[in-house]
Amino acid sequence: MGRIRLGDVTVHECVHRYKARSVDWNSQGSKLASASIDKLAKIWSVDGSGQGRDLMTVAGHKGTVERVRWHPTDPYILCTASVDQTVLIWDLRLPCSSSIQMKPIGKIELKHQPRSNSSLSHYGPASVEWHPDGSALVVSEKDNSVYVYDVRQLGSSLTVANCGRGGVRQQSSPLSIGKPIGTYRLHPHVLQETHFDISGNYMVAATKASNGMGTVRIWDAQAGSKNHTVLAGHTGSCFCLRFSPCGTRLATGGADALVGLWDTSEMVCTHTIDRHTKFIRSLSFSHDSKLLASSSEEPFIDIAESDTGDKVGQIPARYGADEIAWNPKCYALAFASGEAPAGLRSSDRGTAHVTVVKLSINA
Repeated sequence: MGRIRLGDVTVHECVHRYKARSVDWNSQGSKLASASIDKLAKIWSVDGSGQGRDLMTVAGHKGTVERVRWHPTDPYILCTASVDQTVLIWDLRLPCSSSIQMKPIGKIELKHQPRSNSSLSHYGPASVEWHPDGSALVVSEKDNSVYVYDVRQLGSSLTVANCGRGGVRQQSSPLSIGKPIGTYRLHPHVLQETHFDISGNYMVAATKASNGMGTVRIWDAQAGSKNHTVLAGHTGSCFCLRFSPCGTRLATGGADALVGLWDTSEMVCTHTIDRHTKFIRSLSFSHDSKLLASSSEEPFIDIAESDTGDKVGQIPARYGADEIAWNPKCYALAFASGEAPAGLRSSDRGTAHVTVVKLSINA
């Protein structure tokens, strides 16, 4: 196969009232979820009209929604994480009537309770991610602790209402998911986010060591975090990481404005991407693992070949991108806009863009 070239770019816009923070596609690639500082999550469909269609607003948090994450296999289950110290789990099958307000089916109360004089940035989880089979959620908190919660109990907590169109899962109040099934302490290392590897057997965390180096920490989820492998990858904090869908590649992004490409069979960094000048905010692999997108505060998203890091092209992003996500079925890249300069009206500061990228490949 020859060099990959970036083809035509078609832009779709999905607009929040205020700044968007997070985006994620469901497992079918048919719906996009976005989160915002307006305390809401929204569900969108994207078609050929150039405009994202607002399907549903998910309201239940009392503060900024920092993360939205769809279940890895169920296209209707979504979790949202907020600075209000909660993670909510939703079943978003459409209700029988528009007058029925969607309610969460599960709730996690975060363990870390910041001091009352802490700034807003100290609230909420550092990251929330699903186990590959959807059986658990891993929550990284800002006291540098990792908690794993078993969410399989939610399946037995639902009742089905007969609504004529197959029924809708509803319940009066969310099931509280209390004690975590796994707790891992990474202090004094500064924790940014934690993922399961694609097998679900290992935990992988992006951290900063006590000497300031950005590190990747890996440990057996059953054995615990005391016996973990530490891999130095960046000269500053390691802010984000992502596994490729095929599982052979790991991408890391750091405060040093570099993206590292790792071979997971040997866990060695084989290539770096140095086209950014500011810290890396987010990473995402395409559905076929061939492309890697990376974003920062700069007004573009870099598109690279995932095996070499060679440049494919750039997607304009006026204010940078807080989070990016490739569609799991096609070359469609969604991104939540970064912070706009002070002085702009709120409508300019709150746009969540969906960018559809058409690619051509030279043989």
